[in-house]
Amino acid sequence: MTDSGEEVLKVENLKVSFNHGTTRTEIVHGISMAVHAGQVRVILGESGSGKTVFVRSSVGMNPRHSLVDGSSAFCGDPITFDGHGGGGSHFGKDIGMIFQDPTASLDPMYTVGEQICEAIRVATNITSAAERRHRAVSLIESVRIREPEKAFGLYPHEMSGGMRQRISIAIAIAGSPKLIVADEPSSALDASVGVHVVHLINDLRNTAGTAVLFITHDISAARIIAAKPNDRVSVILKGNVVEEGAASSVLHHALHPYTQALLGCEPSRDVVRGCLSVVPDSIRSCEQWGPLVEIEPDHFVALGSR
Repeated sequence: MTDSGEEVLKVENLKVSFNHGTTRTEIVHGISMAVHAGQVRVILGESGSGKTVFVRSSVGMNPRHSLVDGSSAFCGDPITFDGHGGGGSHFGKDIGMIFQDPTASLDPMYTVGEQICEAIRVATNITSAAERRHRAVSLIESVRIREPEKAFGLYPHEMSGGMRQRISIAIAIAGSPKLIVADEPSSALDASVGVHVVHLINDLRNTAGTAVLFITHDISAARIIAAKPNDRVSVILKGNVVEEGAASSVLHHALHPYTQALLGCEPSRDVVRGCLSVVPDSIRSCEQWGPLVEIEPDHFVALGSR
């Protein structure tokens, strides 16, 4: 595999468990992967597959009561898994986070301009309030919101869902981060608006060379965001990576039966009404899959159960 740019995030054998009384349940089963500068790594899977728990844990945002084994490093700096945002000083500056629901991630008590200015204060060395305002307006303009000066003074409830998500992106990139973690950023939006948001994240990646860790169950969003030769897709099922490789290969020539079934569930004009595929129970019944094996050049598949 050939990757461009430095290794921004490296995760090795990450396992995440939760205690339920005297029972310990492991839900992420030893995942390893790397993300390089300027690269998109899509984490693709259904709701409940463990993709969000894995990604958040990999950057130190694991739930407070979780138990994490394995290791993760950001630009060579080890990340701790204390349940208090182990990415430490990297968050807000070197790591930007875009959440699924922009309504929940923005504070209704402050204007969006004030919130962007606060992100700039935390993430940069800009001390002048006037300079922070100028930078905030520029960020609002960069996420393609019309009349950025006017938008600066609006409260979140005065904006549409798509505009709120664009503001969330502006906050995420306030410190010119090396990595953006996007957790289902389009799923809470109307389909057409969501597509625009995905394109916007991709454009920012192309402009700034930022690495993107993109969590989604939306196959069409995965196809849009992971469009370059070095972009990669990891398909997760029940906390296991069952297929991984170049995005063009995984999304257009899937080899694992789960990925094939998942892609078959994608609506299209060719699907006869009432005939949309579903993932067979025989695939879901396997709790853990074997190690990844390179079946084709730079295309890895987990074969059999363990």
